[in-house]
Amino acid sequence: MKKVTLKKVLDVFSFKKGKFSDLRDLDHINLYAGDVPDMLEYKEYVGLSIKRGNGNHIKHSVTEVYPLNDNCVDRYQSEDVFEHISY
Repeated sequence: MKKVTLKKVLDVFSFKKGKFSDLRDLDHINLYAGDVPDMLEYKEYVGLSIKRGNGNHIKHSVTEVYPLNDNCVDRYQSEDVFEHISY
């Protein structure tokens, strides 16, 4: 039997991301503050990362304004991020 890795599963659900304009084509916009964990349950999230701008992330600081229309984000998740940002 052929081994299926998590990366291969994620690649099936992945598409070109990397810019906020790429989000316009999505039925649902699910944002994740920081680097998205490499786990299947996060496959529908686009990460907002200060380091990465690739197939699963937009290079963007969560402290900056998001160039998105009001009320267009369906889900927003943050884990261990905002407590590290100065007021």
